[in-house]
Amino acid sequence: TEVTAVAGDFVLLGDTSDSNNLKKAPVSSITGVSLPLAGGTLTGDTSITKSGNPVFMVKTTGAGNNPVLRLQADTNKWDLQGTFSNTNDELFFMYNSSTKMAIDSSGKVGIGTTSPDDELDVEGSDPAIRLTDTSASGYARLFANNGSLLLQSDEGNSVNNSIIGFDVDG
Repeated sequence: TEVTAVAGDFVLLGDTSDSNNLKKAPVSSITGVSLPLAGGTLTGDTSITKSGNPVFMVKTTGAGNNPVLRLQADTNKWDLQGTFSNTNDELFFMYNSSTKMAIDSSGKVGIGTTSPDDELDVEGSDPAIRLTDTSASGYARLFANNGSLLLQSDEGNSVNNSIIGFDVDG
């Protein structure tokens, strides 16, 4: 079903070239709708309510066309972009056009990189992973520095008797 025009709480359904076949329907009763915006703008609140598994699809056709779902406030924007024009078919999480995280079609996740080499690939200057124990006030970090691997326990000295331990076979 193609939505031709929206007027208040009603929509006109059908082909505008044949005005005799246009149907007026309340917005609340429309199902299976396609919105061919062609660069237009859909204004107002839009929601999908359905029992089961509702689907919201952003679809494009043709090589090199990569669909984007954008969340924007003023000039700041988060984009979720799928790229289907290369061998990895990645999904990018971008903030103001800068990729922050990527997931490739094999499931590898990259933070700070668009081409992860391992299941989790964290790249940056002195990249770190912080582990915080919510039942206490302490935290530990695992980070890389100039090719070295560093383990750090209780940097802020917030917990007594902190240790870095190794447990083998339980």
